[in-house]
Amino acid sequence: QAERSSFGKQRDSAFQARAEAESKKAAAQRQSAELDEQRQDKFRQSETLKTSLAAATKKLGDARVESERSALAVATAKRSEQELNAWLDALPETPNEVVSDANSFGWDVNPMLKVRADEARLAEALGVGEDKATRAEHARKSLAEQLAQIAGGVCPFLKEKCRQFDPKAVQNDLSHLEKELAEAGKQRQKASKALELAKTASAEARSKLLKQAAAKHEEARTQLDSRDRERVRMEQNLVNEKQNLEQAERELKELSERSARLSKEAV
Repeated sequence: QAERSSFGKQRDSAFQARAEAESKKAAAQRQSAELDEQRQDKFRQSETLKTSLAAATKKLGDARVESERSALAVATAKRSEQELNAWLDALPETPNEVVSDANSFGWDVNPMLKVRADEARLAEALGVGEDKATRAEHARKSLAEQLAQIAGGVCPFLKEKCRQFDPKAVQNDLSHLEKELAEAGKQRQKASKALELAKTASAEARSKLLKQAAAKHEEARTQLDSRDRERVRMEQNLVNEKQNLEQAERELKELSERSARLSKEAV
């Protein structure tokens, strides 16, 4: 009887130990399966992050190329603006001198040259008008002096009347010159006004060219600033992508190690 009781206890203990072992094994298998599923998810996440990192790397490379292009465009626009300023500063003070329109950056300077040609033409016309007015004034003064000197229209040498010394004839000539002088004054005033307008047009043409050059320079600078900001953003994004991938790979390694341990326990 005692032997049977001892055998029964041993058998019960064996059954219990077996049940506990099978329970632990089943639990280990479940945990292993769960970890394996987590590991697969983490592996897929890691692969997705690798793809994203590759795309981010390519985008950053493209952004750097665009930034370099924009920096080159800024340098080119700056040189262009400097050349235009130098060309304008080198223009002769006298607008009738011949000036070449050649420039390496292709600026359309013909409107500027046209208004300078207009200015030269009008300046010449004003000079002619002033000379004419000056000659008329001198002639008027001369006749006025003669009129004042002639008393009765008698030649002091011939002692007889002479048209050359006729006060009325001199007065008529004087009146004609005064009209001519008045007309010359009007023409001079008109030419002077036209010349001022031409000078204003020349200044405006110069200002327009400089504004165009400055606008192109500013446009290139604005584009460079925008692309630089985008490049910096992509660089930070790449750093984040690398950190996310490194984190995912560390977690994947930990899951793989835990899964390997549980697989041994589940056997």
